[in-house]
Amino acid sequence: MEKPIVIRQGDVLWIEINPEKLPYLNREPSEDAKSGVFARGESTGHSHRLAVPERAVILENWRDKFVRVGDLDVDVIHQEHRTVTLPANRTFAIKIAREWDYNRNLMRLVVD
Repeated sequence: MEKPIVIRQGDVLWIEINPEKLPYLNREPSEDAKSGVFARGESTGHSHRLAVPERAVILENWRDKFVRVGDLDVDVIHQEHRTVTLPANRTFAIKIAREWDYNRNLMRLVVD
């Protein structure tokens, strides 16, 4: 793989990875993952989700999420962010932005 593709939508980041480097995925996908939802906002209830869930599969293990896009590009939609497109035949690691509070010496997830 040359330079990996990196895509951001609000607090969610997709980083292209080599599909051969996927870790062991022994967990049954959550209901959100099965319906194409990557992440839900804690305060708003909004979600980052696949516009056409059949075009990709969300994979999970005990701490990480990944998405494997099929033969067609797939759009990711959110109520407050512009639509982004994940290109076909690629695999991405999904990361949720974190914020470091130096005054309190703690890390927290960014809340949508």
